[in-house]
Amino acid sequence: MNYLLYGSENYLIEKELKNIINKLNIEEINISKYDLEENTIKEILENANTISLFSNNKLIIVDNAFIFS
Repeated sequence: MNYLLYGSENYLIEKELKNIINKLNIEEINISKYDLEENTIKEILENANTISLFSNNKLIIVDNAFIFS
């Protein structure tokens, strides 16, 4: 499942992220956070293509993803 959260209100984005984490019951170890100003898309896609050893669900958060705007 994919979500795209876009906007200037960081508080609302963080609130929705917490709702998604709670709804899908994702543990902290299965959350990866990237910043497109510091990381490449290749790194993010490599992470997306790997299987989590601890759970069926995994969350990848990409900040500053201006490619969608």
